Amino acid sequence: MSETDNMNVQERLYFIESMIQEGRKCTDYWGWTFLLWGVGYLIAIGWTYLLPHPQYAWPIVMIATAVASVWIARWKHRHHPQPKTTQSRALTGIWSATGIAIFIFAFSGALGGHGEPHLFLAGIEIFIGLANAASAVTLRWRPQFLVALVWWAAGVASCTVSVEHLIPVLIVATLIGNIGFGLYLMRRETIGRPRQVSHA
Repeated sequence: MSETDNMNVQERLYFIESMIQEGRKCTDYWGWTFLLWGVGYLIAIGWTYLLPHPQYAWPIVMIATAVASVWIARWKHRHHPQPKTTQSRALTGIWSATGIAIFIFAFSGALGGHGEPHLFLAGIEIFIGLANAASAVTLRWRPQFLVALVWWAAGVASCTVSVEHLIPVLIVATLIGNIGFGLYLMRRETIGRPRQVSHA
């Protein structure tokens, strides 16, 4: 192999590595969404068990969380814009498709009266695990693949545990896979963000 070929291989490897790093930065940028949706899940669970009209808990809280997500995303884009890259578009596609799939799954199940709690929660947990796994493979990123394993383990557990243990399984997966991972990503973004230099 000639020196020119070696240079080309090194340049390609550098380009691939830089794309992966950009993709991870994109995930860091969106870390707040993991946290927000995790908090939304916990609020909906709490309302279901502690407040009146539990049948409204999930629809109202999920719609409010979606609205908050759009509002915060616009605010962040104004104050900390994120450049569009091939990786960011791929990740956006993965998570958008997952969100649509979960909505179709949950809505059609509820509409048809097939909301059996074990399979209902397991399906959602497995969908979330799928999105994390696809993102992790795209970014070659072990921490996010571990999050996928947490959600898949929750999906398996939801198929096998008794009804009274379904919500604890969801809570544990949410605390690790959404809130914990979201805080981890937000910390990474804070560390990686360029500091503002104040001029006297």
